[in-house]
Amino acid sequence: MAVSKGRAPGLFSKAFESLSRRHGAKVLVDPQVSAEACVVGVGKIVGYKNVLSASRMNKAVVVFLNDESLVNKLVEEGVVINDALVPVLPLSAPAKKLLSLMFHLS
Repeated sequence: MAVSKGRAPGLFSKAFESLSRRHGAKVLVDPQVSAEACVVGVGKIVGYKNVLSASRMNKAVVVFLNDESLVNKLVEEGVVINDALVPVLPLSAPAKKLLSLMFHLS
């Protein structure tokens, strides 16, 4: 995976301009699991070329994918790292949709 520092011209800046929180997922891994191992597990599910960025944050690895639908797939399936199923959470919470659904039901 290529690393871009600052404002790189070309492919990298265009790919990152259109990203939102909906493109991100939080993989809840142990601190001893590397970000690279996490990316390998994610790549097996969504395809390695679809993983745009990954970074360790607290007790998780945050990954950004190039399509929002891939985030849903990742959340549904989870990730297997070191023979253990690891939970995945979306970065964007569907609270607004849930709230509007609750008003329609009442």
